[in-house]
Amino acid sequence: MRGAPHFKIATIVLLAVGALHFLSPAPPPPPPVPAPKEVTFSCLDPYVVDGDTLHCAGRRVRLNGIDAPEMPEHCVEGRHCTPGNPFAARKFLTSLVKGKRITCHQQDKDSYGRSVALCKTDDGTDLSCAMVKSGHAVRRYAPLDCSSPPDSPPARQ
Repeated sequence: MRGAPHFKIATIVLLAVGALHFLSPAPPPPPPVPAPKEVTFSCLDPYVVDGDTLHCAGRRVRLNGIDAPEMPEHCVEGRHCTPGNPFAARKFLTSLVKGKRITCHQQDKDSYGRSVALCKTDDGTDLSCAMVKSGHAVRRYAPLDCSSPPDSPPARQ
């Protein structure tokens, strides 16, 4: 067998490389992914879409921890929608923010890409709590702490 020595040498080299691979130390684990920084944004006189959604600082914002009645045509079959008057809910939220600066602390993003946020006016009014206390929205989707006095920062969930 004329090619046999080359075969033996190739086998030895492959075995040596394989042994080095198994004997070498494992690469270090990747660095941990840092926790996302809290996103805080504010705007003056935000546009109100409905009783739980508004536009602020170029973002579509869903108020954290509440659900308000859907505008006509938005409650599709098979979806549980909050009962009530969607126009009254939108009007009340508009009255809370009209001419005011609001500050929002993003908690999450929803399946529609909206920022889910705790939002307060500069005078300390928590928008989610005000909507629930007025009867224009119900608590839903996340815990909501309405026990904080108006001038305190939003409660962290």
